[in-house]
Amino acid sequence: MKRIVLVALLLSASLSAQQAERPDLGRSASTTRAAVEFLASDRLEGRDTGSPGERLAAEYIAMQLTRAGAKPLPGRRDMFGPFEFTAGTRDGGSNLTIRGSGSSSPAFRGAEQVQALSFSDDATVSGPVVFAGYGLVVPESQNLGYDSYAGLDVKDKIVLVLHYFPEDTDPKTKAALARYSDLRYKALAARQRGAKGLLVVTGPRSPNAGQTLRMSFDTALSGSGIPAATISGAVANALFAGAPKPLAAAQQELDSGNPHVAGFALPSSIDLMTKVVREN
Repeated sequence: MKRIVLVALLLSASLSAQQAERPDLGRSASTTRAAVEFLASDRLEGRDTGSPGERLAAEYIAMQLTRAGAKPLPGRRDMFGPFEFTAGTRDGGSNLTIRGSGSSSPAFRGAEQVQALSFSDDATVSGPVVFAGYGLVVPESQNLGYDSYAGLDVKDKIVLVLHYFPEDTDPKTKAALARYSDLRYKALAARQRGAKGLLVVTGPRSPNAGQTLRMSFDTALSGSGIPAATISGAVANALFAGAPKPLAAAQQELDSGNPHVAGFALPSSIDLMTKVVREN
């Protein structure tokens, strides 16, 4: 909507200029309304960058600017200037292998089991896994005192965290925790504490329990500086085999919002390979 308003203002200014030169125009407001209605119409399908609707909008704006007497920039033949952008991301074959004390080393691959997050670095890492609860770090300025990494050593290890944030708490605490639950922020918190990788699982008490996360579009050009992947509940349960408590029990404790519920090291080590294909 901001884009529509900005364009409307530009068109309104150009129409006002035309009206100053040609008093007979006299319909600035109605013409601006027509421009807004066209740019907001279903025909343009939201004007997503690179889409046919966006190109129609661009051609329309260029036409209006030309009518208003605007000239192309020096060295350009028309009103358009090329630029590059990330149109989307997809997983390029990420996989995970559990290295336990036994003879078997179960391997997981495919989007339903393990999938890179859109901001992940491309990397292959190996190491022990540490469960860090929801992976939340709330700044001291918030006077909440919540740090999922308190008392945990995650340096040169791979951190496993839950998606979302504790739900069974008062609205004020929940709102504060929600502000720091973005996955990119969780990846940054893990990296700042020396972790070499991040795994995210949707816990058994959360919506879409056990499902891997969809690789959503991330407009940031840079990665997070760490390999990061979402894993299924089945993979998480395999990592929790032999742990002090099962994942469901651990999440139930954490959902109270008690900042003193600590994470713990998991029995297995893993090999993790993440690859993100960015479509420019």
